Amino acid sequence: MTTSVRKRPPRPGTLFLLVGPSRVGKDSILKALLHTRSLRLRKLITVTTRERRPHEVPGKTYHYVSEATFVKKARAGGFLEWAPVRNHRFGTPREPLLTWLRQGKNILQQIDVRGAAALKRIAHLNAVTIFILPGSIDELRRRLFRKSFTPEQQRIRWQETMQELRRQTEFDYRVINAEGKLGDAVQEVAEIIRAH
Repeated sequence: MTTSVRKRPPRPGTLFLLVGPSRVGKDSILKALLHTRSLRLRKLITVTTRERRPHEVPGKTYHYVSEATFVKKARAGGFLEWAPVRNHRFGTPREPLLTWLRQGKNILQQIDVRGAAALKRIAHLNAVTIFILPGSIDELRRRLFRKSFTPEQQRIRWQETMQELRRQTEFDYRVINAEGKLGDAVQEVAEIIRAH
């Protein structure tokens, strides 16, 4: 007589959200964490209607879609959250995120403050939010204005940055990414991920 052992379903995975204002270094931290094999993280690719920039790779940086395709997907419930950002739309796709979490995979996503807050409100998502801060406001201003934005674009982005920084206490963790100290920030975020 043989006895069958019923496999227990995997423990649900965790969604780690890197949050913070533009130019604070979220992208650099994300890349370093994805290369840390011991963390075994998957990157969730979000969807956007904005045009691809020269250095970006479709399907790796974002999924680039038309306005009509985005709206159709949103109406069909294809996003867990979406929001307009500077005349474009960005959204967190429902799939493969929910499937990966059910399979016990841990996922890393870079997201803005509004998107992170919306995902945090979804009860069945095991989401951990990590807000990335600059070493100082002057440092962040220098990083932001290094880019070739028009004065009007700079003004809008700076207003957004100040609004986002005011909301930092809404999130689970805060990590400082000071100029020249990227390794320290990566290590601190990695420790947070390992703790979960």
